[in-house]
Amino acid sequence: MIQTIAAPIPSNVLGYELHQLLLANQCQVYIGTTGSGPRLLASIWDVPGCSPYFIGANMPYNKYQTDCFIGYRNDESYVSKALSLELAMAS
Repeated sequence: MIQTIAAPIPSNVLGYELHQLLLANQCQVYIGTTGSGPRLLASIWDVPGCSPYFIGANMPYNKYQTDCFIGYRNDESYVSKALSLELAMAS
């Protein structure tokens, strides 16, 4: 079953705690991010043993790449809750 969660991850759940949480819940993670998202990627990669749950990542930073990633031309703001949900769904 695939679940998409578009919610901020509290800073106290990063790194090793996030690793343990993902393993315990048998999650699989694909991250589509922009902006400060690379910090989340670093917290996944910084803890050895992410292979069981980390599928991959995409960081579409400019408008063209974001449009390609979500699958259509976005005519609205690229800084919005709506677009963040589109990134989550594309992931």
